[in-house]
Amino acid sequence: MLDILISTLIARSRHLLTDEETTRIFRLTEMLGISPDASILDPCLLHASLTERTYHRNGLQRVPMPRGIGDCVFLNDINADEIESAVKTLEDWTAIKHEII
Repeated sequence: MLDILISTLIARSRHLLTDEETTRIFRLTEMLGISPDASILDPCLLHASLTERTYHRNGLQRVPMPRGIGDCVFLNDINADEIESAVKTLEDWTAIKHEII
C-alpha cells in the first residue's frame, strides 16, 4: 500500500492527479482500515531500488503511475528529490492522522 500512496503523491506533484483524485485515493485507504507506517520508508533506499530496477529494464524505469482514476502512464524519469518529497508528504499525512485518533 505504501508504494501506491508514494506513486499517488508523485503523480499529484506532476499534475497527473487532481487534489480531488488524490484525496479520493487516500480516503479509500482510510475506508479500508489501512494505517500505513511511512516511518519505515527510506528515500535513499527507494531511489537505489529504482536505479537497480532500471538496470534490469534496459535503462528505463517503466514505473506505472496513475493518470486520473482508472488510467495510468509509465514514467522513466523519477528522481530522488521526487521520492524524498513524496515520503515526507506521506509521513506528514500519517502523523496528522495519528494525532486525530
